[in-house]
Amino acid sequence: MEVETFIVWTGLTIVYFLLHLPIEVKMKKEIDVNRLWINEEITQKSGAKYVKQLCEFINEGKPIIIYLNSVGGDVDEGLAIVDLIEHAKSKGIDVTTVGISTSSMASFILFSGSPGHRYAYPSIRIMIHKPYYDDPSGLDKSIERAEINIATDKLIDILNKYGKVKKSDINKFMSKDYYMSATEAKKYKFIDKIGVLC
Repeated sequence: MEVETFIVWTGLTIVYFLLHLPIEVKMKKEIDVNRLWINEEITQKSGAKYVKQLCEFINEGKPIIIYLNSVGGDVDEGLAIVDLIEHAKSKGIDVTTVGISTSSMASFILFSGSPGHRYAYPSIRIMIHKPYYDDPSGLDKSIERAEINIATDKLIDILNKYGKVKKSDINKFMSKDYYMSATEAKKYKFIDKIGVLC
């Protein structure tokens, strides 16, 4: 009888202890996520690497965090990354984007994260502009202009889809290099939160 009483009281003591743990201790849980760092110019080579990583992450089905510290780069490679982010979201996978320092195509990738999951560091300067081609092969100018117009339309679609902008804003963004703070980006709904996420 004494042994049974001891066991009961021991159990009650453990339960009491667990119930009175601080909430942050009780709820502490390692979140299982995949992290991708885009920390260089987006070229055909680096873009292929990021596309491969994202495909693997999507197949795993875990939430994804993409950290962006990039000057941007190749539009086609960047749009492929945006397409994969959209594909991940369509499969119910949260994609968090974190802007540390972004320019050009990297900024558009930042904007394409899941709603409510797009972060920008407080001191960031976000730059966007109209795309251009620097083709050493001597691409016909009329073809080059057509390709630039197609790419421009796609980037405008991203601004309209993920932000809250007027036609006059679009003209302002795409006429030349346009820099904005985290606060301004949040005003246009390109990001959701200002802060550091590690």
